[in-house]
Amino acid sequence: LGAAKKTVAIIAKILFPNHNKNDEVDMEICETPQQKNGYDCGVYACAISEHLSKSGGDLKDLHKSVTQTYVTSL
Repeated sequence: LGAAKKTVAIIAKILFPNHNKNDEVDMEICETPQQKNGYDCGVYACAISEHLSKSGGDLKDLHKSVTQTYVTSL
């Protein structure tokens, strides 16, 4: 989990350059759809990001919208 927090801090610095370094960055740990092969992980990451941006960060229907069928259609 420590590595994940460091990664979030780095990404937050890039996305929000005016963000106060002393402020905590909110991070939610959750189960996400996973690829069943060794090469679609980036496509899954993009599909999950797309879902989060369209849903306003709502994780409720994540597993319904990011499926293997959807990802392979991209």
